[in-house]
Amino acid sequence: MHRHSVRLLRLLALTAVTVTLGAPAASAAPAAPAAPAAPAAPISSHAGDSHHRTGHSDPWILLCQRIHRVQPHLNCDQRHERPHRRSLRQASSIGDVPTPTVGSGPLDITTGPDGAMWFTELNVAQIGRVTTTGAFTEYALPDASSQPVGIVTGPDGNLWFVDEGLSEIGRITTDGTVTEFALSDPYAFPWDITSGPDGNLWFTEPTANKIGRITTDGTITEYSGLADYAFPLGIASGPDGALWFTEPGSGEIGRITTDGTITETAVPTSYYSAPFDIVTGPDDKLWFTDEVGSVDSVTTGGTFTEHALSDPSSEPVGITSGPGGKLWFIDRGTNSLGDITTSGDVTETALVTDDSSAYEVTTGPDGKLWATEYGAGRIAVAVPEL
Repeated sequence: MHRHSVRLLRLLALTAVTVTLGAPAASAAPAAPAAPAAPAAPISSHAGDSHHRTGHSDPWILLCQRIHRVQPHLNCDQRHERPHRRSLRQASSIGDVPTPTVGSGPLDITTGPDGAMWFTELNVAQIGRVTTTGAFTEYALPDASSQPVGIVTGPDGNLWFVDEGLSEIGRITTDGTVTEFALSDPYAFPWDITSGPDGNLWFTEPTANKIGRITTDGTITEYSGLADYAFPLGIASGPDGALWFTEPGSGEIGRITTDGTITETAVPTSYYSAPFDIVTGPDDKLWFTDEVGSVDSVTTGGTFTEHALSDPSSEPVGITSGPGGKLWFIDRGTNSLGDITTSGDVTETALVTDDSSAYEVTTGPDGKLWATEYGAGRIAVAVPEL
């Protein structure tokens, strides 16, 4: 691929971003701490409140438009027809509640070191926190141009997040003190982050086509050498001591060792593949969602298994390992929370708010499933029916 073609693709990708991006940071110097906002009122059990539609473009649409430059087969408005397995639908045990800031755009969520749930608020440059009993707190980031996306608890007892808007990696303490570290490419658009087996944090840089590592003191190392336009997105620590990541641009699953050795394997399907999120399952396989309609697994030895979902409009996105020895996932296309056994049996339960544009899900310390509803500006909580 010629350099001018690469540059053109990068510029085209940038035009797909309709939200305002802040000026890139000049250096990796830590940002000033953000002042924590006052705690909001505890969550109400009522889930019927009207919700606010944000004025921002849906983050998956923006991602899809970027990937579409590489994989023209990927239709960002319709799902592709493919064979499906039967899926059962059961009564819902799901509720949801609005975030204190209207239109906040909650995107990723994780269990914090303090036993609360922490989540990113893409549209308002905030990190949110909610206790399992329902008390919210929101922390403003130092720069209003920030767009926090992925978040995870680090080995140092802090929360670490990626700031797509500023192309920075952020750290927030449980009392709300924020520090950010700039990446080498101001348009890397980092997306996901995970805690690695080496005591560092690992993250993806989709448009820079790199995998990054940051130590808890802020030293950043970036690894290139991925397939052209791989567009690395989701990342997780694997059972083999390596990091595994999705590549929707090239239709591959990638693996990187802690010393930076990269291996990529194409998802072997007769249909186009756009792997999105990834997690280690209870069976020591890597499980990943495929935006074109399946939840799949791969062993550390490279054996893939595909589980197509029943509804042709399915768009599975976030996935986590959870209660009952199952994998739990968000089906954005059908607006539901799904679970799949390691043998491939699927159940989906509708979310209570229509057209919520849900994205990520994780298991809380209370044994419930906690999920973000980006479009609705709400946090969903589900009691799993095992």
